[in-house]
Amino acid sequence: GKDKSNRSYYYSTKTQHRCEISDPYPSLALNHLVVTASFPIYDPEDNLLTIICVQISLKDILRMVHPSSVDSFFGSATKIVYSLFSVALFFVAILLFIKGVNSIVSNGLNFHEVNINDIFKSTILLTLALAIVDLVKAIFEEEVLGKEKKDGAGDTHQTMVRFLGSIIIALSIEALMLVFKFALNDPSQLIYAVYLILAVTALILGLSYYLKVSHDSCNR
Repeated sequence: GKDKSNRSYYYSTKTQHRCEISDPYPSLALNHLVVTASFPIYDPEDNLLTIICVQISLKDILRMVHPSSVDSFFGSATKIVYSLFSVALFFVAILLFIKGVNSIVSNGLNFHEVNINDIFKSTILLTLALAIVDLVKAIFEEEVLGKEKKDGAGDTHQTMVRFLGSIIIALSIEALMLVFKFALNDPSQLIYAVYLILAVTALILGLSYYLKVSHDSCNR
C-alpha cells in the first residue's frame, strides 16, 4: 500500500503514543470530507510495530452522533418546513418594518401634527419587526443549520425563549402606551393597563423560572 508516514495523523499518533483522530479533510478517493482514526500497536517491549488507520466519512460520523438529523427523510422535511416558516416570518417582519416607518414619516417634518398614539404604534411595529427577525435567526440557526447551543445554554430551547421574549416586548410596549393613553384621556381606565403589566410580569417570572430549571438540570 501507499506510505502514510508523512501524514499528520500518523506523526501525531507516533509522538503521542495513543489513538488520535484527525481534523476533517477532503479525501481524493472518496471526494468528500473524512476523518482518520489512527491507533498505534506496540510489542511487549514498547516498540512501535504498526499504526492502524481507519478513514471515516464525516457524514457517517454525523449520522452516528445525530441519527435523525442528517439524511433521514423526516429530518430533511423538517428543515424544509422550518425554512419556509423562517422565510414567511421574515416577510412579516419586513411588512411590519415598512408599516412602522410609514406611520412615522407620513406626517413629514410637520411635528405639530404628530400624534403620540401614532408614535407608540410605530414603536410597537418596529419592535415587533426586530423581535421577529431575532426569532427567525434563532429558528434558522437552531432548526435548519443545526447550530450548537452556546456553552452554558444547557437544554434551553432558544427558539421558544426568543418567541416568549418577542411577546413580552410587544406586551410591555402596549402596556406603556395604554398607561399614557389612559392617563391623558381617561384615568379611570388605568386599571386595565395595570392588569396588562401584571400579565407581562407573570410572563417574565415564568420565563425566568424556565431558564433557571433548564440551567439547574444542565449542571446536575
